[in-house]
Amino acid sequence: MAAYERYIAEDGLPRIVRPPTAKPLNRHPLLQDKVRGIWYPCLVGKVPHYPATREEYEEVQVASSKRIKRLVELKKWGCQGVPPGWAGKKKLLAKIRREGAERADRIVKKMIEEGITTDEGAMADVALAAAVEIVITKDTAPPTEHEARPTSRYLYSPRDRLSAIKTVLEFTKTKPVVKTEAQLSVAEAWLDRISE
Repeated sequence: MAAYERYIAEDGLPRIVRPPTAKPLNRHPLLQDKVRGIWYPCLVGKVPHYPATREEYEEVQVASSKRIKRLVELKKWGCQGVPPGWAGKKKLLAKIRREGAERADRIVKKMIEEGITTDEGAMADVALAAAVEIVITKDTAPPTEHEARPTSRYLYSPRDRLSAIKTVLEFTKTKPVVKTEAQLSVAEAWLDRISE
């Protein structure tokens, strides 16, 4: 809604201008340019079940928010257990994650064989495999006739992937050695000079 332009109509109530390419909203055609949460008297009798007075409208709004809060508490509202955009695709998501976990296990074994990381025990291997899984797991859609390559999207958010990448790099890359010896000798020489 924030991307749409707002303006005040002749009746003094706000309206929105939606771009011509925007998909129609899933509501009554007379409500397409109306801002949510505001009672419009011009819609009384034209839109089915539209409240006749502002008080009735506010009562409906309060009842609706209570119902949504109750459904959220019962875990029957919103995306439960799946990332945004994956509602209704829990089985597909589980399959993609399973395939990603198998690939991550193979990658970690190959990393240990090639000496990129050391074999520090089963728990370290599990942690590294989980981080690699977060980094590499994505949904690859089958290519259409107009696409040269299939499109893909990662299952995890960029923030989760970046923290997983940081973990993988901590496991695999050695950190540079900090040169403190030279600084100590300079400090000692300075103290010797002052003491003389």
